[in-house]
Amino acid sequence: MYASAWLKYHYPAAFTCALLANQPMGFYSPLTLIQDARRHGATVLPADINHSQARPTLEPVVTPENGTGAAGQMAIRLGLAAVRGLGDEQAETIAAGQPYTDLEDFARRTDLPEPALEALATAGAFASLGLNRRQALWSAAPLARTPSAGMLPGTAPALAAPDLAPMTAVEETIADLWATGTSATSHPVQHARAHLKRCGALTADAFKTGAAPGTLVAVGGLVTHRQRPPTAGGVLFLSLEDETGLVNVICQPHIWERQRRAALQSAGLLVHGTAERRDGAVNLVAHPPRPAHPRPRRPQQGLPMTAARPRFGIRAGQRTPKPGDGPAERPIQSTPARSRGRHGRHHDNPRPQRPAPGRAYRGRRPHRAPASGDRGHARLRPAPRLPTVHA
Repeated sequence: MYASAWLKYHYPAAFTCALLANQPMGFYSPLTLIQDARRHGATVLPADINHSQARPTLEPVVTPENGTGAAGQMAIRLGLAAVRGLGDEQAETIAAGQPYTDLEDFARRTDLPEPALEALATAGAFASLGLNRRQALWSAAPLARTPSAGMLPGTAPALAAPDLAPMTAVEETIADLWATGTSATSHPVQHARAHLKRCGALTADAFKTGAAPGTLVAVGGLVTHRQRPPTAGGVLFLSLEDETGLVNVICQPHIWERQRRAALQSAGLLVHGTAERRDGAVNLVAHPPRPAHPRPRRPQQGLPMTAARPRFGIRAGQRTPKPGDGPAERPIQSTPARSRGRHGRHHDNPRPQRPAPGRAYRGRRPHRAPASGDRGHARLRPAPRLPTVHA
């Protein structure tokens, strides 16, 4: 443990590169490892057909000022094997044929299928050829459909792409996540930071450093881990990640079970809760979700009839007559019990009554007929059975 901590502190690029080169392993995903390395000052470079190997490697950082990295600083170059649709064998074939002069030369010498070429173009792996992602996507499909056998160099169909605008920062992040599962330049949550700020959400770093114990806060981010150990009594532990770090969220059983689908299936969450500091750890104890627009309470008995649902001929907004208003306005009287329905409803109520359980009416409307001795109660009578005629 001490050796790993020492390597991560003094050589974050080499430590992260070793973890990425041995994936899948460990507890954290490549996206989390790359974002942690970037927060610790390491430089991460995307995969490229002329600079990347099959697995992640280290290369010197080149700066515009002096052309080299300060004090021998190294950058992480992502590998080609992480691109969607490429395996280790195809990635090693690409690395063995470096360098490539243009997209036609690459397609002819590697003979990759169309999905692999489009995935490389989406990941921005043709940047060293002077092509942005849209231009590479424009030319990838025709090259993949052109047979390489028997074709002379430079005789491929016209592949000059029009002047296409480059992708925006949000589109590049989405393209990176689709093509490689990681992003070397940005974090997905940082593009939604303005919306989260309007919702009152704090960043992970602000929550850890500024939230006092017992204060009500909100934190939003990607869900990286979900754990419900058998010894925790049904408590669900979540890890939310944004561009500044990770936040541990504690969800009691009565909270996450009410939102089981969101807690177990959503890629991102906005959690409201109480800050908790214990033994040097900072956690967020989640609160039960509250609707943005609470449902109004149902009117209680004893309230004026104008506040309740209109019935017995009283229209909504009409004032209830009071004694002394005049001879033309009589006080409203309650409907006699003998004229009420079986469930206490008035006969003029347009709300239909449901048939009794187990009774089928064979597609005909039920007959309403008063029963003898029931003081006017309405009772449903099933449709009469029709006689069977044998031919």
